[in-house]
Formats: sequence, C-alpha cells, structure tokens
Amino acid sequence: MKKKFAAGIILFAFVLLSGALAFAEDGFINIYLNKTKELNPDKAEIIISVETSDKSSQVAADENKKISLNVQKKVKSLINTQNGDYVMTSNYNLSPRSEYKNGKTVFDKYVAINTITVYTKSLDKVSLILDSAIKEGATRVSNLNFKVSDYDKACMNLLTELMAQSRERANKLSAPAGTTVKSVKSINTTCSMQGGTSYRKVYSANALGASATADTSTPIESGKLILNASVDVSYYLK
Repeated sequence: MKKKFAAGIILFAFVLLSGALAFAEDGFINIYLNKTKELNPDKAEIIISVETSDKSSQVAADENKKISLNVQKKVKSLINTQNGDYVMTSNYNLSPRSEYKNGKTVFDKYVAINTITVYTKSLDKVSLILDSAIKEGATRVSNLNFKVSDYDKACMNLLTELMAQSRERANKLSAPAGTTVKSVKSINTTCSMQGGTSYRKVYSANALGASATADTSTPIESGKLILNASVDVSYYLK
C-alpha cells in the first residue's frame, strides 16, 4: 500500500513537472494596435419635446396633444418614410408639480411632456426639421446625433485589418529570436465611434418667430465621425 502511495506521488509530481516544462517552452508575444478611420454620417436621430402646463391635468394634457400632433404632422411632411425615416413618441409623462412656499410644499400645476424621436436619412433637412418643430410649438430640442448605418460592418472590417497586421508584426518581431507564431493565446478588441453633433438647446414657444424658413434655419453641420478600433492580441510562439 505504501509503495503504491509513493508511486502515485511520484507520478503526480512528474505530471506537474511535465506541465510546467511545456508551459515554459510555450513563450508568447503581445501585440497592441490601434487605428482610426473617418466616416461620413448618413442618418440623424433628433429628440424633440413638447411641454405644457396648467392647474388642470386635463387642460395640460389636451394642449400637449394638440401641439404634439401639429409637430409630428409637420415633421412627417419633411422626411422620407419610403427611405426608412420615421417619427414616434418615445416617452410621455403627466405629473403634478409642487413648489415650496411659507415653509410648506404646495401644489403648483400639472406638467405634460411628450418626447418625440425623429429618425431621418435626409441630412439636408435636419435644420428645417428643428426649426419647423419649434415653430409648431415644440419647447425643447434635447439631442441630435449623427450616425452611420453600417457601423457594425465598418467596425468589423477595421478589426479584421488590425488582426492581420498584428499577426504579421508578431512574426516579424519574433523572427530574430528564431521563433514564429504558433497560435492565439488571447484576444481583446474595442470599437467605438466619436464625433457627430450633439445639439442641446431650450427654446421658448416662439423663439424663432413666425418667419422661420429654410433660408433662416439653424445652421447644423454633421461633420465627420471617427471610428476608433484596437486589438490587443497575445500569440504563442514555437
């Protein structure tokens, strides 16, 4: 029994030693590469809000509905639904507001907020959409983001390019040491978009006046979007 137990210990130690030797023989090299690429945006997402208030919740809600319908109707006339453009209500809230007076909290009014999302590929109409929405009674343009439809494809193409470059670099750097790439040990990738226009401004109901037209529309430049990709790869060497 003791001989079997001793033999088991020796065998286990041999396995551990063999594993350690194998690991030591498998050296590795780490390659980190980063690359950026400029892209032209081809779509825009606009967030528009209509806010109304009154002592009566019904009055606040009815007024909001009236203005929101006018805003949506006008915006729909400016976009191309056949090209995938759309207008939708992304959020609606009706709630009481209070204020602090004479050491106590008292009811003030009801506030209704209808948040409308506009998606369009007609980038030349963005300025007109913004100004027309305000003219129809929208009270806030809270966000404007320019985007790229083929973001996933552009990201994958850039990452694939970097992966090929990383393997080539690993082979070139390890060659003087008499080694070459055998297999991948680990891969970490990142991909993100930067740039575009973030448009945040609060308007009064008639901020632009009744004479707002395409000729006097708010200047908006989409600019370039920057795709930033990186790969961090470790290769086993042989």
